[in-house]
Amino acid sequence: AAKLLLPSNLAVLPSFVAMSLAMRSQISASRIAFWLLIGVVTELLALITLWSYRRERTNGRTGLRSLPLIRFSTATVGAAWGSSLFVPNSQSTELLLYFAVFAFGASAFAMLLTIARTDLYLAFEVPLFVTGAVALAFSHDGQLFSIGILALGYLVFATGIHRIANRGAMDAISLEWRTDALMSILASE
Repeated sequence: AAKLLLPSNLAVLPSFVAMSLAMRSQISASRIAFWLLIGVVTELLALITLWSYRRERTNGRTGLRSLPLIRFSTATVGAAWGSSLFVPNSQSTELLLYFAVFAFGASAFAMLLTIARTDLYLAFEVPLFVTGAVALAFSHDGQLFSIGILALGYLVFATGIHRIANRGAMDAISLEWRTDALMSILASE
């Protein structure tokens, strides 16, 4: 999971820049600047994490020493995506929904990348959905508040789906290892 997730975490800043350029006439410069600062910090942490993981793997180790940093970086990326819902003015429902599509779209992408690791799935998804739901609640709009509650409900549902898919992925990995072991035994006989 780390081999796929870590490089994709580097997509935060380019995505934030592209969205900021597309929406710069509708959002205040100070909000964009603060959001881009979050993107830069997130990107630097993702780079440090990727470098740490690759250095460990290059030295012949498993990469597990980097796991706490990988989890922290992944949680930071999730929170950064969730924070995108604080960028538009809370009075602009249409703009908030536009940002919600991107934030929750990042969630779907992360679900695919973390199918083999529930800890990384939760590290990404929980900060994203909680931060996003809080942003929608602060909008003081009943419909957006409802969408925030619905998003938290979706998180529970998606976590159940993830657990089922994770079990299937882990079974497939286990079968592959057993097949490799049997092939080694057969080759030695």
